[in-house]
Amino acid sequence: MQATMRRSAFGNIVARSGSLLLALMNTMVLARVLSPSDFGIVALSTMLSGFFSILGTAGLTVAVVQIRDLDQGAVRDLFTLSILLASLCGGCFLVGAGIIAVNMQDAIYFRVGLLASATLILSIVNAIPAGLVLKKGRLYAVGRRQLIGTIAGVALGIGGAFLGVGLYSLLFLALSTSLVVFVSNWREVRVMPSWPVRRESVSRIAGFASFDYGSSVVRYLSRNIDGFLVGIWMGPSRLGVYNQALTLTNYPVNNTSFVLNGILHPILSRKQDSPREVYDSYVGVVRLLSILGIFVSAVGFLGGREIVLLILGDQWLGAVAPFQILSLSIWFQMCVVTAGPVYQSLGATRPMFVSGSVIGVIAVGCAIVGAMSGEVTVLAWAVLVSVAFKWICDYAILVKFGFGSSVVDFFRLFIRHAGVAAIVFGLGWFVRGLLYELSPFWTLVIETVVVCAATLGGSIVVGEWRKVMRTVRGR
Repeated sequence: MQATMRRSAFGNIVARSGSLLLALMNTMVLARVLSPSDFGIVALSTMLSGFFSILGTAGLTVAVVQIRDLDQGAVRDLFTLSILLASLCGGCFLVGAGIIAVNMQDAIYFRVGLLASATLILSIVNAIPAGLVLKKGRLYAVGRRQLIGTIAGVALGIGGAFLGVGLYSLLFLALSTSLVVFVSNWREVRVMPSWPVRRESVSRIAGFASFDYGSSVVRYLSRNIDGFLVGIWMGPSRLGVYNQALTLTNYPVNNTSFVLNGILHPILSRKQDSPREVYDSYVGVVRLLSILGIFVSAVGFLGGREIVLLILGDQWLGAVAPFQILSLSIWFQMCVVTAGPVYQSLGATRPMFVSGSVIGVIAVGCAIVGAMSGEVTVLAWAVLVSVAFKWICDYAILVKFGFGSSVVDFFRLFIRHAGVAAIVFGLGWFVRGLLYELSPFWTLVIETVVVCAATLGGSIVVGEWRKVMRTVRGR
């Protein structure tokens, strides 16, 4: 059983990594065809639809995976509930898109919302089928379906952009992926709606899902309030620039989350009665992600200009400064990105909600202060501060109330990693000063090689490399 899960997990990682590379290619092409304003308009709509997607899924997928003994009647009731929520959230989203269109005095926001609403509805009704597929440990199937949808979406998006579809081509990837994943998942599980929805089916998951739901809403708001404020206060062009800087920063973070979180929760949920076993496994994962985060942060900060030029093109040079600042947050985010599924696998959704609420207040405050400055670089510094607070808060609450372990002992793990970071950034900065005459491509290649070597060497010097390799080998 364990060997089967590992093979399935590996297949999932390969398929999802392919999806992410294709999505990056899609961005590289469209960034050279469309304007920052086009990206900003779609980004504002996407942020709003993402919020309603969180509201609509209501922790349903997590609850289906975590509660092992749900009967078929309860599953059908929950599927019906998801359909009702999809209809309600889709309608509310269109109202919100209309309000934004009136506020921005541009009907394009509503027209974009019409297409985005289809993706929203599909993502919500997929909550139960997706949970059932994950519950069976069909991780490779999940990744394969994501990959197929991504291939179709990239083809439609790039083709549409060159055929003159304009900013609507930015929506095709999400729509295609949502459609393919939902249809494939539903064909596998064949869950049907039932009416009326029994109250006991909803109450069965309410205790577990409510805190997960609340935490998801708070975390989504805290992660997206900065972009929303830029769009409303600074306009679509600046939002497009800031959002691309944020998107580049989030690629390694979201990719890690995208690949690992879908795997960790169903696997660790099988160990939910052994918190110590989960803790030991998690410390190894954190150790690995911390070293990887140092490497990625250094490459992003030192090679920010080259990354923006190579991926987005020279019309996006305004994204360089905020991207470099936000790159410093990658280490914090990659370390803590797996906290969510660990909370869920322990059934500790109440502490997760408390942590999310505290983090949300800090993040919103920092975002408002940064956005009021009118400068995206100031906002980027404010976001960096909020991410650092999130790192401290998330770990303190998870370790203390989730695992019941010593917070001080856990944070000691990062002392040696600070030494690795000093070596990596110091050597990288020195080499950076020698590369001013090279092309962006070769500058980035050399910087990446130097940072990689420095990360490896620093890890060996401080005695972390053997521990990281034990985690990689699964020991």
